[in-house]
Amino acid sequence: MGLTLYAPVNGFIVELDQVPDPVFAQKMVGNGFAIEPLDQSIYSPVIGIVKNIAKTKHAITIATESGYDVLIHLGLESVALNGQGIDVHVSINDEVDINTLLLSFDLSTISKKIKSLITPVIITDYQEDDLLLKIKGRCSAQTPIISLDSTVHNDSNKSALKTQDQIFVTRSITINNPHGLHARPAALLAHTLKSFDATAVIYKGDTSADVKSLVALMGLNIQLNDKITLTVSGEDAEKAACALEEALVNFVDDHIAEAQPTKSELNQTKVNGNQYLGISAAKGIVIGELRRINEEHFNYADEANVPESQELKRFTLAKEKHEKQLLAQMTTYAHDKAKHAMLGAHIGLLNDANINNSITQFLAQGKTAEYAWDHAIIESITILEKTQNTLLQERVADLKDIRKQVLYILTNSTPTKTHYTKPTILIADEFTLSDILEADQNVVGFISTKGGRTSHVAIIANNNNLPLLIQVDSRLFDHCAQHVILNATDGYAIINPDLDTMTQYQAQIATLNDALALMRAKATEPAKTKDDHTIHCYMNIKSPEGCLNFAQSGAEGVGLFRSEFVFYDRLSAPTEDEQLSIYNEVLDATNDKPIIIRTLDAGGDKQIDYLNMPHEMNPFLGVRGIRLCLKHPEILRTQLRAIIRTENPNAHIMLPMITNIAEFRQVKAIYKEERLKLGSSIKQPLGIMVEVPSVVFQAELFAKEVDFMSIGTNDLTQYLLAMDREHDALAAEIDHLHPAVIHAINNVNIAAHKHNTKLSICGLMAADQEALAILIGLGIKHLSMRSNMLAENKALIRGLNLTDCQQLAQQALTLESAEAVRTLVRQQISFNEGGN
Repeated sequence: MGLTLYAPVNGFIVELDQVPDPVFAQKMVGNGFAIEPLDQSIYSPVIGIVKNIAKTKHAITIATESGYDVLIHLGLESVALNGQGIDVHVSINDEVDINTLLLSFDLSTISKKIKSLITPVIITDYQEDDLLLKIKGRCSAQTPIISLDSTVHNDSNKSALKTQDQIFVTRSITINNPHGLHARPAALLAHTLKSFDATAVIYKGDTSADVKSLVALMGLNIQLNDKITLTVSGEDAEKAACALEEALVNFVDDHIAEAQPTKSELNQTKVNGNQYLGISAAKGIVIGELRRINEEHFNYADEANVPESQELKRFTLAKEKHEKQLLAQMTTYAHDKAKHAMLGAHIGLLNDANINNSITQFLAQGKTAEYAWDHAIIESITILEKTQNTLLQERVADLKDIRKQVLYILTNSTPTKTHYTKPTILIADEFTLSDILEADQNVVGFISTKGGRTSHVAIIANNNNLPLLIQVDSRLFDHCAQHVILNATDGYAIINPDLDTMTQYQAQIATLNDALALMRAKATEPAKTKDDHTIHCYMNIKSPEGCLNFAQSGAEGVGLFRSEFVFYDRLSAPTEDEQLSIYNEVLDATNDKPIIIRTLDAGGDKQIDYLNMPHEMNPFLGVRGIRLCLKHPEILRTQLRAIIRTENPNAHIMLPMITNIAEFRQVKAIYKEERLKLGSSIKQPLGIMVEVPSVVFQAELFAKEVDFMSIGTNDLTQYLLAMDREHDALAAEIDHLHPAVIHAINNVNIAAHKHNTKLSICGLMAADQEALAILIGLGIKHLSMRSNMLAENKALIRGLNLTDCQQLAQQALTLESAEAVRTLVRQQISFNEGGN
């Protein structure tokens, strides 16, 4: 017996792939058609028996004699109505035909509360693409729309069909995060959902948002203690709902998000004589000429003169190009967590579901790709600005940034870059991430009339030591080309300062700069404690360019050369000769001081396309580091041969993510084999990264065999604490000064000392001033850090006393938390020893 689907209501027929809901458009539930109702009565589209009625009344499933089940789903995202405005006129097991009234609804009530009235009619679990619509456009109820042949649907060949209650999973959740559902938790939800074959919608009152849309989620303006409804559909609905609920319940902002401007700060008098008050977003004091940042203006046609498909292709190519640009920048900033995260957020906005749906609608109206993109972004900005929520409004700058970058590509234009010949302070209504990252070298500070302390711009300005003052009065624009003192530390700018004021601030800045200059002048001097114990300090690099100022930096060598950066941004792996040239360049730049070359450390958060690395559910516990290299022995052998061919004993080789001694022995054998093939007489030190607990517990075994060990505190901390160091919700808890990490370092140091094996620290902990005294107190004598911290940290070390550090370390080992350790350090160590 065949099957015919009839129109259940007077309306307009819509092809399923045009339905603005991926659950139906991507045929996750099944195949069929949709109809946009013109009246308020829904009739049965088939002959059969009522099998299921959703508790929320919005969906009915009918079993047909052909063996297929047919789902009628009133509207999109209508589950949140909870039956309000809907009347059901049948019961389960009722026999129905195309004249049977199933549902009636209040059009005025429902149309205001759901995403769309478009009503899908679906043959559930029917995935074939052979359904042809008999009619398109407007039609009357009971008009035949689709017919199947007489092939009987056999339930025995398929898993049990899902009922409507199985397709949709609903959770009621109360928001615990003090700052509500802003960009970071929204991005976390979108990222979480990617792991599942499911679609999710969040409802707050009468409004809703697709979880895949950051803008839509933020536009809901969900605050602390708000009650929301999460609805999930798809194959993995139950699993996805649990994961999303856990993310929503457990997410709590870290300390970065704590500093919201208070009401009194925002409402204070913004101008006091020649002093413009604002909010400090990044501290610092500078003097410069005030200049307005160049604002980009794009000229484009509104109406397209080519088919919609061509405009869509133009937009898609432009979006893909910018996404590749962002991915390349993420690679560049792979070890700068803040910048890496900001760029990732831009990719999330670039692929925002609501934005892209708007673009599709504009293109369907005959608009150009430029118009569609520009106006879709403007719509999203309007959504966020209406929330009256400072934290969400700070994301407007991110939208403006991606707007510019895609329009540059679409209009085939380039950013206007201005070069300044004197110290300059830029002013704008609001800065974008690219404004900060691409600022001219003579730009010394930033002032904006908008913005927020937790914006991406503020975080990057802090990381780059660039003063940023926000929320100033817009009248400051009138003083462009005048001299300004920017005191972003105390929250104000002074225009046209008199001679006495200028002299006073110049002296203050000079004092601060002198202290730093003194540190830098002494950077090449040994880092000896007050009681004459030497601590050896090295620099971390990712390319030969990192050694440009090696002689002045005070580094005694390179403690970590992240060689993975040699492998990035390429279509294939670097050749042996290419690598040899790079390693020799670093050896030359460091005057043959020791350099520790970490072999390719890819996997986890560092992906390399040409290695065809498979998607892993948990990449940090998957094929990464030495595991990846052993699976690609040709990559490992090429790199080892290049290092061997330097014929330099100062080129040390370090293996990442070693878990067991067999891995080390295997690589050692490969190194020996390649060395014999090359006839090299030089034997280079072969060591390991200590990053996983198994090596900590077997530290003595490793210390007997390896030539040196270096503790990578970033990964060691995440594995010891079982916390993903890239996980936003855990950012406040993952701290390398956790007593467990300190105990682990102590254990490794004891083993290394026993077997006279050199041990160093090369993670972020080595640059953390609050960690230095503890590391030195434990007996660590070798520290490798980013080069811009060498002078300051060496100055701090010169102000320490080894005996005091030892007592401090022993106290830290007795504490219970990282917070307690940091409090102890702050109480006992002065961080103002700049003259040492």
